[in-house]
Amino acid sequence: MKLFLLRAAFAIVVFAVLLCTAAEQTATPIDVLKSCKNEVGARYLNVPMAYIDVDQGSKTANGNYLVNWTTKPPSGQESKGFCVVDPSFYILRFETSSGPQPAGKEASILPEDALRTCRNEAAKRLRIVPMEDIAVEMAKDSPEGDYVINWKELRSNGVGRSGKCIVATDGKLRKFQFGTTAAKP
Repeated sequence: MKLFLLRAAFAIVVFAVLLCTAAEQTATPIDVLKSCKNEVGARYLNVPMAYIDVDQGSKTANGNYLVNWTTKPPSGQESKGFCVVDPSFYILRFETSSGPQPAGKEASILPEDALRTCRNEAAKRLRIVPMEDIAVEMAKDSPEGDYVINWKELRSNGVGRSGKCIVATDGKLRKFQFGTTAAKP
């Protein structure tokens, strides 16, 4: 009977270890992959988003995520690199390991790219709101040349949050701001 209990205890321990190992190998959140892909798109302005690939990513020992990326433009040289993304979906490190480097600061993003940056940030911060429920519109250009963009959460019940983004000409988000909650009509 003792031998049976020892074997049962050993089997339970092995099963628990396997469960813990499987839990650690969970899939990388989609928003982590989107954050890396969007960062590549913001840095490689001449590469359409359809030609940017990210791998499934992996969780690092400190809880961040490592995501490898590749650009495959239809007419141009391929670039490869990686992003380190924290659990809040912020890019901690961006590296290009091979191929052409991203354009320098002199590059200027298009207004639609600025809108996309703002919309992605709103989706990231509103976490449970689907991307299609976020509307963005160009408000104005700042004196520095940055884009000022109003965003609004569209909800089926008529209540949603709103705010604004300021996106620099190099594609970086300078400021993200929550405004007031829209009242029901």
